[in-house]
Amino acid sequence: MIELDNVSLGYNHRAILHNVSMKAGPGQILGLVGPNGSGKSTLIKGITRVIDLFSGRISIDGRDIRTIKHDELARLVATVPQSPALPGAFTAFEVVLMGRTPHLGLLRYEGGKDLAVAWQAMEATHTQSFAERRVSELSGGERQRLIIARALTQQPKAMLLDEPTANLDINHQVEILNLVKRLCLEQSLTVIIALHDLNLAAQYCDWMVSRRFTEPKYVFIPTPLISCLPLLSRPARRTAMAGGPVGVMDQADIILMVSGISVKIQVKSSTLGISGLQSYSFEHKLWG
Repeated sequence: MIELDNVSLGYNHRAILHNVSMKAGPGQILGLVGPNGSGKSTLIKGITRVIDLFSGRISIDGRDIRTIKHDELARLVATVPQSPALPGAFTAFEVVLMGRTPHLGLLRYEGGKDLAVAWQAMEATHTQSFAERRVSELSGGERQRLIIARALTQQPKAMLLDEPTANLDINHQVEILNLVKRLCLEQSLTVIIALHDLNLAAQYCDWMVSRRFTEPKYVFIPTPLISCLPLLSRPARRTAMAGGPVGVMDQADIILMVSGISVKIQVKSSTLGISGLQSYSFEHKLWG
């Protein structure tokens, strides 16, 4: 479990994010959704202690991250960075084996257990077929799967992914996110993933956290809610953008009341897995 309580983060004594509170649990994917510059990567850097907290508390399984040593934190949380620089002359297996570094002592070499863990990670990510190929010979999708395999080799409880589908075509995007979803469920990982594609986030994330446009805060959005929005007709979307009410759609029984960018949505649909009539209120720029 990763939990943020009133966390503020930023750079050079200037806060970018203020009073962020959220939590993610095992076997679930929490999506950080928003445009470039909205602070998604900053949140990930804060959780991994790449940058220091201005205020608030980040905890992993109830432990404040400031009390956890860096090598232990690397055994608990693995990161898949955006566009990582990989040594082209290394083989794929050698790159994956780097994930065992947090488990090795000073001047200690990898042993049989470390080699076995690395190979298991490659099997889980279907990268064993190119284990002996040089990194420079791999495609973008293959490299991304390789980085996920390296992260798994750390044997973490949580995995943080920063735009893992960036610069990939749609087929490879789906391939990577299918892999992340499967690993999350099979290994009961706590997954936090930064995405700017709302459609992909709605399809793969259990919960999403989106940056408010009126103030520098994030707000939870239930994924079933976002999944039903495409059912709205084009005229209804135009009405919503103009700030007027949108009528009920029979397919999902949706009501949107829009005032500026403050959106109140009521959903009543058994097909969405929501029992009874529930109301959600949040501020988010849905279109345009």
